[in-house]
Amino acid sequence: MTNQRLFRFHVLTDTHIEEEEGHLYNHHFRLALQDIAEHFPDSACIAHAGDLTNHGYPGEYRRYAAILAEFQGKLPPLYTVQGNHDVGTISPQDLKTYLASHAGAALAEEAAKLGLQAAHAGLDAIPEEYADLLPPAYMEQGHEAAGTWDNRIAAFLQATGQAGPYHHHVIRGAHFIFIGSETNDPLFCEFSEEQLAWLERTLDAVPDVKLPIFLFLHQPLLDTVSGSLAHQQWYGVRQDEELKRILSKHPRVVLFTGHTHWELGSPYTYVPATASSPSMLNCASVAYLWTDEDQRKEGSQGYVVDVYEDRTVVRGRDYRASDWIDGIEYTIAHQTYK
Repeated sequence: MTNQRLFRFHVLTDTHIEEEEGHLYNHHFRLALQDIAEHFPDSACIAHAGDLTNHGYPGEYRRYAAILAEFQGKLPPLYTVQGNHDVGTISPQDLKTYLASHAGAALAEEAAKLGLQAAHAGLDAIPEEYADLLPPAYMEQGHEAAGTWDNRIAAFLQATGQAGPYHHHVIRGAHFIFIGSETNDPLFCEFSEEQLAWLERTLDAVPDVKLPIFLFLHQPLLDTVSGSLAHQQWYGVRQDEELKRILSKHPRVVLFTGHTHWELGSPYTYVPATASSPSMLNCASVAYLWTDEDQRKEGSQGYVVDVYEDRTVVRGRDYRASDWIDGIEYTIAHQTYK
């Protein structure tokens, strides 16, 4: 085992930036960046697994840019991919059905009424206690950002500087691949045939080197990491079986996903690779956390990833404490991926 680290990078997800300057989510994002800038000055990059913003509003992207500007010259490059909160939309006529189906039987009737109300008055008509039930809904009357899917994806790409909804980078000799939804589904990821074909070609073309391929996607695959079990309902890829088929040929992939907010250390935070499946890691959330008891929990977590010649070590970071999370350390041996 060698102790010579090749490089280090960070994984953040679900920052849910809000327009309001003093919002807690913005504070958590700022703390995460401050932790990276102060304690890890030699890092190669920051990889963000989606839900950069809470609604995809222009003001949220402006707030994101303002927070980044506070750390100008102190951070490595940041790469991201779109999450459902960034680019998902829902029509007024579908909002009632969506709310009713996600509120649970006891709240379905009230949620249906709220859906009708919101269809006429915008999201501000929804009480705060329903906020976690809502996708980022854009209605014709409601908000400055209301509009079409093209506007939503274009706004995300312009704000983040990404070349497209999926992209590939070689960083310090390792391959970083970002994939994401190309439709306006308010919850699930839906790939185009072109993106899946691109992913397969890109993976097949990666040289036969020892380092893993680092893959980033907002929504997890069904029955894999924390929060993605069928009864937990936070899996989210329409082409689940197709993506699993592609990844089955590339067990050297290490897949990082967000979306569930499940806290680090919950069951299935890390799912080791098999002969037909890559390693997978749930990345928790910078904005707030979720538990196996299906309860919200205040907190802000992410990963620091150290890449060595023979292994990759993934460690959990608590950004509110600016410290390591006890017991969250996963070692992925590179010989598994020859």
